[in-house]
Amino acid sequence: LVEIMIVVAIIGLLAAIGIPSFQKARSNSRVKACMNNLRMIESGLEQHMMLNNDTTADMDDAIVFIKGGLPKCAASGTYSILAANTAGELAASCTAHGTIAAQSADVN
Repeated sequence: LVEIMIVVAIIGLLAAIGIPSFQKARSNSRVKACMNNLRMIESGLEQHMMLNNDTTADMDDAIVFIKGGLPKCAASGTYSILAANTAGELAASCTAHGTIAAQSADVN
C-alpha cells in the first residue's frame, strides 16, 4: 500500500510539473499559427496591390491569393484589415491576438 502511495505521489508531482508547460506550449502554438495566418493574409494583400497596381485592398482581394481560402484562427478570433499606416501599408489583425507587430515580441 505504501509503494502504491509513493507511485501515485510521483505521478502527481510529474503532472504538476508537466501540465503548466504543456498549456504554455499549446497557447504559444495557437498564437504562432494565428501570426502565420496574418502573414498569409498580408501577403495576399500585397500580391493583389502589386498585380493591380493599386494602393488599397480588402479581405476578399487577399483571399484570392490564399490557397484554401480564409484561414481560421486557432483561438476562434476573426481576421480583419486595418487602415493603412503612415507608410501606406495595410495590416491584418485578429480579434484574439492583435497584429503581427504587437505579438512578435511576446512569442518565443
